[in-house]
Amino acid sequence: RSSSGSVVLSRTTLRTAKDALLVYAPLAQRLGMQRLKSELENTAFQILYRRQYSVASALYTGEIDDMKTIIQVLSSRIEQLLRSDPIFIDQVDEVSVSSRVKEPYSLWRKMLRYRWDAAKAKTESAKRVMEDDLDSNDGNSRSNAMISIKLVPDAIALRVIFRAMKMSASEDDESLRTREKMLCYYALKLISDVWPVSNANCPKDYIKNPKPNGYQSLHYTASLMIGRNEWPFEVQ
Repeated sequence: RSSSGSVVLSRTTLRTAKDALLVYAPLAQRLGMQRLKSELENTAFQILYRRQYSVASALYTGEIDDMKTIIQVLSSRIEQLLRSDPIFIDQVDEVSVSSRVKEPYSLWRKMLRYRWDAAKAKTESAKRVMEDDLDSNDGNSRSNAMISIKLVPDAIALRVIFRAMKMSASEDDESLRTREKMLCYYALKLISDVWPVSNANCPKDYIKNPKPNGYQSLHYTASLMIGRNEWPFEVQ
């Protein structure tokens, strides 16, 4: 500890954290190891940028009850919606809806990007302020009062996971996979009919355009009113 009582980290710890953030986390992502990626990012973020980590974590304060309500309501209603559709449910072995709240590191990066875009839309002076904030290791920047977790469309995400069943003994694996992809589009249509696509964010088609690590899915953003607050959420 320093004379002021703050924790002083060794160069080895800082170097290891930097490697975790810049090398090992991206590698884990390319290998499809999302949980490991998140753990590496958040641990390194907490070590390298302690103030920013505190600010990002504090964004959940006062909002967590609403977020839990949204997750519980949407998970139940989406699964019920899919199970009640005979065209969909008659073609799948199983279907489930899981959820996640964006981790502090990913949340902070996305909110910085929104702040950056907002600054660019105003003046070059605002742009210089944002560049200073991004380069600073001070999480208590003068624009933090403007940020809110509700600005991040995928702070809350619902994941629909299902497996299609073979409709006949003669159906080959390629036909099954093709039909499974078509069911993704069908499920998206069912869900977006109830919760329309947000005008602010276009759906992302990672089935037509897979990610480099082979990830395939459909993502779209909608919103739900809780009291007087409009909460965005993403369905994957």
